[in-house]
Amino acid sequence: MQEELDEQLERKGFRKIRAHLLICPNCAAYLESLKRTVALARRMTAPRVSKKMHKKLFALLERGLQSHESREAVDVQVKS
Repeated sequence: MQEELDEQLERKGFRKIRAHLLICPNCAAYLESLKRTVALARRMTAPRVSKKMHKKLFALLERGLQSHESREAVDVQVKS
């Protein structure tokens, strides 16, 4: 569906999807919903984050990454 939305399909594939959409209300509704979601997302602006919140978020991400790397190291040692 995303390929059809982006109009990147070959003509044959595009025609098959269009034909299917004419007989399948569920897929037609899904495609319409997807188009609306993409349009809404394009109109949104990026949220503004304070410097304090930015630092907290990146500290959390760093701790999570370190924790993940530590678990992977333990897994490797256990498997060896």
